[in-house]
Amino acid sequence: MGKLYVFDHPLIQHKLSIMRKKETGSKEFRELLNEIGMLMAYEVTRDLPLRDVEIETPICKCTTKMLAGRKLGVVPILRAGLGMVDGILSLVPAAKVGHIGLYRDPETKQPVEYYCKLPTDASERLLIVVDPMLATGGSSIAAIQFLKDRGCKNIRLMCLIGAPEGITAVQAAHPDVDIYIAAVDERAPLDCLIHLGDFLTGQLPEKVSRRLFREEIAAYRAAVASGRLFPVQGNHDGYRNESYAGQLVDCISLDENWAADTAYLDTLANVRRPAGKPYYYVDVPERALRLFFLCTNGYTHNPAARTFKKRDEISPDQLVWLAESLSALDKGCTVMVFSHIHPFVPGKPLEHIPSYKAALDLLHACHYGEDCVIEGKTYDFSQHRADVAAWFHGHDHSDSQKRLRGINIIGITSETAYIPQLWEPIGVFPAPRDLDTASEDAWDVMAWHRDQRTICLSRFGAGEDKLVRY
Repeated sequence: MGKLYVFDHPLIQHKLSIMRKKETGSKEFRELLNEIGMLMAYEVTRDLPLRDVEIETPICKCTTKMLAGRKLGVVPILRAGLGMVDGILSLVPAAKVGHIGLYRDPETKQPVEYYCKLPTDASERLLIVVDPMLATGGSSIAAIQFLKDRGCKNIRLMCLIGAPEGITAVQAAHPDVDIYIAAVDERAPLDCLIHLGDFLTGQLPEKVSRRLFREEIAAYRAAVASGRLFPVQGNHDGYRNESYAGQLVDCISLDENWAADTAYLDTLANVRRPAGKPYYYVDVPERALRLFFLCTNGYTHNPAARTFKKRDEISPDQLVWLAESLSALDKGCTVMVFSHIHPFVPGKPLEHIPSYKAALDLLHACHYGEDCVIEGKTYDFSQHRADVAAWFHGHDHSDSQKRLRGINIIGITSETAYIPQLWEPIGVFPAPRDLDTASEDAWDVMAWHRDQRTICLSRFGAGEDKLVRY
């Protein structure tokens, strides 16, 4: 079994702590990553063999030590691994650099190499694979295997932060590879799948739409061993009704329908949902964590007049529920929020949609221990202050990151379902999950590090990993 080296060097730990502080800017973050890379390289190369050589000093000849000739190679996993390469090269400038790029095949779910360029003599070198975030271990395992397939035998893995599950997975797959890591963090035991909405297109009749929605839910639940799928309602998760006021009305989603079609949520442990509502929260009590899943689709429905109008909003009853739920938390808890639509309108002030601003004001007050008025009632969070780590949304179907009212707002690629029946009525079909398409990076693995106040989003596909600090 390969050895695991967890560095306790004071300088590495000091610089890693500064990196993790929420006040650290991007420039300083990159500089620290570079410096830590150099310090870790010092430790990774500690046991390189030496040979005796005779040199002539200004005073006399003497016998000294030099490296015994083993060639080094540095192989970062694209693109996150690049940040540590310069630090390593500053210590061993003669080392050759290779690159490996990976994405996950949508059918087999296995890592696939999309780019690989190695030194011509890579098989003769001691290779240091660089992967800063070792979460599940999938990318590192695949990269090491690709190197072995090309005849490389002397391989070491260098990581900044890792989870126990990822370390165990690498050791099981490659027992001959030593792992060098700056810190090992426990992860929240969520064991779940989170979907940020738009399972449907909103273009089919009610019976067909609801059947397909239930099939989609069942398929996603089957994809996770625990069956713990936590969805949010997308603005297209509804049906078309052609008889409303003589007009086509699509994307109709009634609260009671969505609640009925996700009734399994009410059977899961630590899930709390108001009866018949499309919003709920999930507690992880052993980690003092609460996940809020909000519905950002408001509507007015008059069955008698056969009218339905959907609008982007967080309903007043949901705002009150959110305020009451936050104010009941113990001080020191961590909160994450998930919704389909982001809590802002690009190019518009926050006041453009009052309910979005109210929700952000509420989370701001909770995070900073202040007061907030919701529907005429004042909520005092001075004794119930919680860390609001981030608000995640999927409406844009693309990656984004910003801060509003002191809260991280993170956009995640959340692709619409790939069922042909959903797309036939509008005559278009989504791109396949493949490289150079809008959906190559459709999923992330989220690792939450409570003590360091960070969330790592490790990308399944070819996109960039994210480190969110709060």
